[in-house]
Amino acid sequence: MTTTAQLDIGDYIVIPCTLDARKLGSFTLRTSGGTLTPIDESRDWYQYSVTGRWHRSSAGGCKHHKSFKGNPKVRIQVTGQSDKAGESPRGTTSRIVLVVAVTDPMSGTGSAVGVYVLQAEPGPAPERLYTKDVVWSTEFVEGCDLDVVGQGELAPGHYTIVPCTFDQGVEGTFQLTIYSDTIVKVLPQDSYFGELQE
Repeated sequence: MTTTAQLDIGDYIVIPCTLDARKLGSFTLRTSGGTLTPIDESRDWYQYSVTGRWHRSSAGGCKHHKSFKGNPKVRIQVTGQSDKAGESPRGTTSRIVLVVAVTDPMSGTGSAVGVYVLQAEPGPAPERLYTKDVVWSTEFVEGCDLDVVGQGELAPGHYTIVPCTFDQGVEGTFQLTIYSDTIVKVLPQDSYFGELQE
């Protein structure tokens, strides 16, 4: 069972229950606060969104599968600079928050979703992806109604973001949203980067 609700700021109690009394059983309760949970609303953020899907050869699974390189990927360039009046370049790092929302529920698959961020070189897309280039990654979250959130610091440079399911061959659609406190350029994607739409 899945339900969504819009709540005012405050404290709440969630009470799982059965319709009839004395019905015994076990349950798992998961909650998600939505895609803006990790965002400090007192700060100004740049925001970029890309939609895509895992389908056939682009449903590559996590980095432990040889098919990992087939996943949809988003190439970005972190500039470390702001275009806001009166602000100077940040210096060495930018604060990045990644949110992946699965928009086409993969019901019954049981596969978790996660994100990898890999260091990349400028220029054409690489032929292969290497685990040694992983800068940071999110935990894999099971449950299609949950958002996957990752946050960290990135130095100016080029990166490849790879949203994926843990198991290979799991199809579905997603939206990747990038929040940053400096300018991030989402670079043009080519056919190597799976099925993506900006």
